[in-house]
Amino acid sequence: MQSINKEQISEQLLNDLITPLIACLKDSESKIRFAACESLYNVIKSLREVSLASFNEIFKSLVTASSDMDEEVKRAATSLDRILKDVVTESTPNCKYFNLKAFMPLFCDKLKAVHPGIRQLLISWINILDSIPNINLIKYLPSFLEELFSMLGDNNK
Repeated sequence: MQSINKEQISEQLLNDLITPLIACLKDSESKIRFAACESLYNVIKSLREVSLASFNEIFKSLVTASSDMDEEVKRAATSLDRILKDVVTESTPNCKYFNLKAFMPLFCDKLKAVHPGIRQLLISWINILDSIPNINLIKYLPSFLEELFSMLGDNNK
């Protein structure tokens, strides 16, 4: 009989759960988007470090949810953001699931957003990543510095 460890089960569960939840975040009904945010929160809270295997997909959805028109969805996105930051902070730098190099192109692309909520979210991620020992964010600074200066020159607060 083949032995399956907890990590393998978690990775399979992650794949089975994340895709439909991310799809629900695009639903036209705000209650569905809210429930999807809460469900993603619970998946990340349960699977912790393993959930970072889908970090880029989760982050894209988080950015979208943080700019949602519905206040309840935004609040749920704030909770999702908080748990995701906690998991990244506690798991890094020895996490085999979090890949900063793969994340940075997505991050730099999202910095082009003009929505103030998205900008705040992204700035907070710069602060979190910069605070994690052994993450050399300075190495990536040239790829997002222009967008940061662009934000400073914007009339939006």
